[in-house]
Amino acid sequence: MTGYMEYIQEGYDVEALHYLLKPVSQEKIDSVLDRAVERLKTADAVLLVESGGEVLRLPLKEIRFIESNRNYNIIHADNDYEVRGTLSELEAKLDEAFVRVGRSYLVNLNYVRRIGKTELILNTGEKLPVPRGSYKKLNEAFIKYF
Repeated sequence: MTGYMEYIQEGYDVEALHYLLKPVSQEKIDSVLDRAVERLKTADAVLLVESGGEVLRLPLKEIRFIESNRNYNIIHADNDYEVRGTLSELEAKLDEAFVRVGRSYLVNLNYVRRIGKTELILNTGEKLPVPRGSYKKLNEAFIKYF
């Protein structure tokens, strides 16, 4: 909570849940606290997928992004996992931290460092293209999530 707009970027650098400008109403504080509780409830959410003849249990918080590659998807986490199916099928199993970027990517907003008109940069340094027409939706999802 602050009275200065210029500190907004720093709030995201420390993975703040929300940025509140003073003066703040009790309703807004309650709303942010409710979101914090919901975030804690889903902190241990997992994605179950089959890859290489094995069933994998991947914590959602470890998945940076998922990339569509024809009939397969590559889940980028501590390791990369190739799974068969559509991106839409995986998207239905994910929580609100994941947002669709064009037709090829699902990105975990918790890893996004910067969003530009043509690319987004993850806190790992990885760069993903932002297709024309996707910037506004992506930016709105980012602001709403945080």
